[in-house]
Amino acid sequence: MTVDNTPSTDSASLRAHGNELYKAGKIEEAIPLYQQSAELAPLDPAPLSNLSAAYYELGNYPASVTASDQALALLEDEAKRQKVAARKSKSLVYSLNYQAAIEALGSVSGDNDNADTVKAVQNAIDSQASVQDWVELRTRLVNELPRCKPQIRNVPEYFVVGHDVPDSLYDRSLLKTGRDKISLLFAGIGDSRNLHATFLSFFLDESQGKLPMDKAFHITICDHKPAVIARDILIHGIISELADCGDDFEKQIDSFTIPLLYYLYLSPIMPDAFHILLQRNITHLIKVLEDPQFRMRTLYVPQMYRPAILKILREWQHEAGEEYHTVRMRKETIRQRAKDRASLELTMMQYPEASTSIHNPPEGCEKEEAFYRNTGVLVMNWTSHNKVLETELQKAYADFDPRNPNALDTSFLDVVDASWKTNPTFIDLEWQRNREDSHADTCIGHDPFRFGHELKSVGMAAPEKQGLLNYFGFWLTFVAKGLTAVKSRLRVECCIGDITTVLEQIRIGAVGHRTPIPVHEGQQTARSDTSKIHSDLARDDKSAIQKPQIKADHQLDDFPKAYDRIHLSNIPDYIGGSFATFLYAMPVLHPGKQCYSMANCLRNPPRFKTHVHFNHEYLAGLSSPWDLVKAFQVRMEDIEQPDAPLILSDYTKWHRKPVSRNLSSLLSREQIELWLFRFFLKISIPMTREMREQTLIYSPLNLTAIVRLCAHLYHVGYPAHWLSGVLEEICSGKIKTRARPPRSDPLTFEETKTSFPLLSQSTAPFATEFTTLLSMSQCTLPFGILSPHIPPIHLAHQYSFVFPEVPDIVAETPVFVLVLFSMHQLPKEAEQRGMRKFLLSDETGSRTEKGRIAREEGIHVISTWQWHRQEKKATFWLRKDVFEALDHSTWGISIWRTDSWLRQAGPELLVDVVDEGPWISSQSKEY
Repeated sequence: MTVDNTPSTDSASLRAHGNELYKAGKIEEAIPLYQQSAELAPLDPAPLSNLSAAYYELGNYPASVTASDQALALLEDEAKRQKVAARKSKSLVYSLNYQAAIEALGSVSGDNDNADTVKAVQNAIDSQASVQDWVELRTRLVNELPRCKPQIRNVPEYFVVGHDVPDSLYDRSLLKTGRDKISLLFAGIGDSRNLHATFLSFFLDESQGKLPMDKAFHITICDHKPAVIARDILIHGIISELADCGDDFEKQIDSFTIPLLYYLYLSPIMPDAFHILLQRNITHLIKVLEDPQFRMRTLYVPQMYRPAILKILREWQHEAGEEYHTVRMRKETIRQRAKDRASLELTMMQYPEASTSIHNPPEGCEKEEAFYRNTGVLVMNWTSHNKVLETELQKAYADFDPRNPNALDTSFLDVVDASWKTNPTFIDLEWQRNREDSHADTCIGHDPFRFGHELKSVGMAAPEKQGLLNYFGFWLTFVAKGLTAVKSRLRVECCIGDITTVLEQIRIGAVGHRTPIPVHEGQQTARSDTSKIHSDLARDDKSAIQKPQIKADHQLDDFPKAYDRIHLSNIPDYIGGSFATFLYAMPVLHPGKQCYSMANCLRNPPRFKTHVHFNHEYLAGLSSPWDLVKAFQVRMEDIEQPDAPLILSDYTKWHRKPVSRNLSSLLSREQIELWLFRFFLKISIPMTREMREQTLIYSPLNLTAIVRLCAHLYHVGYPAHWLSGVLEEICSGKIKTRARPPRSDPLTFEETKTSFPLLSQSTAPFATEFTTLLSMSQCTLPFGILSPHIPPIHLAHQYSFVFPEVPDIVAETPVFVLVLFSMHQLPKEAEQRGMRKFLLSDETGSRTEKGRIAREEGIHVISTWQWHRQEKKATFWLRKDVFEALDHSTWGISIWRTDSWLRQAGPELLVDVVDEGPWISSQSKEY
């Protein structure tokens, strides 16, 4: 449409010109014309009515209400008054001003639409009245509601030694931010190699005189495994003692710190001398963590996490080593090294263009690597190695010929097996005891010599090529120096938990441990005094550890609310891909080109040709760079070769790129609605997949993702009535859209570009859960939802059910949902061939009348629930009015999979489901 931009001076012409702009979608440009028109004709309600409509469409609801009131004061035409009054009441709902909305609705005629609006507003008011503590409600939603479907075998795997090339999150460009504190976050901290690389970068800057002395450093490390954090704390304390040795080489030698860390970090078994040292450190750390009056230098370990850490440390004192004894660990090392070598050779045959150099031992370590691979024993070259390595072992290594390993006399292994001890930090008993019977032995999946090669690749070439210990010791020495350089102005904050929970806690200010702790007179700062312990060993003196007497004060009231850089590792592979990165990490990232969040894809990089393909799958078709800016305010850092093979396995950096809230800078209403419906369908009815596949693409998100996404989009600038309209359609049980449930894996561009016919599709199987989730979160959302289908929050009840038997078959992927269903209405075909066909109401779904009835009346799918493995108990949330209306003698509850869409457990009758009462009044947990 061609718009005449010639200015007019009379009110009618200005308003007419404004209407043309409005119809052309240039609403921001129409508003000044309506304002001028109203000024020129102060008694004319028309420009004011137009102005209220324009503000409404832009999502500026307070301004729309003001204009509506001004128009209503002048309007006499009842039909027009009703229209403006209805707009005003909706604006008040979207602005969360429910009391004013209910008053405004009193002047609106009582048609069906108005009755639905009244019901929606009254339910919201009832919910608000039920909330006594808004902060607690928001915190509980973040902490209690899972973001992903559960696993049946839901104890997370324990990865001891990582595979990353160590990389620092700090570089000098961060000094340009102008902030006094540099804040970094490591998610999935693992073995801390990237944290240590960051320490090393501090040293490199200091050695050049370029490390700023006026900057403080806050580093948050997070992992969902308490064992990981326990191990990293232990290692950090010992590195701190190495830092205290300074440049005193003799002191380093006498302390045995470097060889202790060498075996602790890399080896499944260790000489008894170092095991004694390790156990003394563990015992000391237990004493420190048990005493709430003690704090460790540079480390902040919140009280809330200490019980879980202490449990692990106590297991490492005796139980872990006794259950996984030396011989078992050593033989498993040999087996897995042979297995990994064979796997590598197969990979090289399949991908001959890939380089094998990354897997070769560094120069000078060839003999050690061959000896380790054949015996499971990691040797060392060290000035005092004769103090700790048995004579038989020293002789065997001297005689070993890597070219003829079978000639080695292995009788020395009896001595090793009798005297060496298991490295207990390689064992997480919770993980081991919850594995499949066929995988009972611990996973020793790392190659110490690959780590040596990685150190060499980042410049850690030891001055003398004496073996792996030299590379490792060279690295550790400079890591310790870097720690020394910033120790007085560094805090490393430890967190245990799911990273998406932690990030969301940070965003809303609900991190449970981030409260100021007063420093009392005489309060001490704990110090893992391993230099004293090590010198005791060197003198063969096993005297008791003395409690340290060092005082210090950590200021605990200045935790970062945003970070300069966030390292996510490949965690997004398992929690929703780029959706998780964009929705959780980016909002707590500072804007600016120096700041970024980084992640890579290691689970299935061959499945995605480019980053665009990756985003296309995980964001349900939203993948162009400009669309990502419009929806998530993110920009990918340029990559030199974006089409390189397996490019996703390299780290990708994402920057925050705030955009204008003007509608012209955002996706259109048609685009956003189509995308949201497609995203909903992709989460609700994911594509059928193989249960076991080496490059399996996870589809883990539950329906809370839709609620969180809409809250995010509102903050970006999308009008509430757009988002509310989508949510209401889903709640109603029917959506009319051109979007379809996914038909390809991964999602293809051909599918999303296809213009499907407009089709009414059923959301009935998911509406009960979705309306329950909205009732629980409605009071914390930044905008109001106009839906009569959302019940007041007190109707959202917590239920639980104990299943008699739940098979562990392929149980370690997040694909499980609860299904309540009518045993009379669900066709037997669903049990035999999969339920998905009966959830689909598009062209590919069941078109039979029986299928329609089952879909619309006989199935309730619950994707948001918790699984308590030991008790075999499922906990879920559902609206009480719907649950009680079901016939408990003919309705069943089962666990189903969303990969094969087959039943995993059950069915059991609903009669044994326990109603634990309203969620809002249930006892909140401490976090």
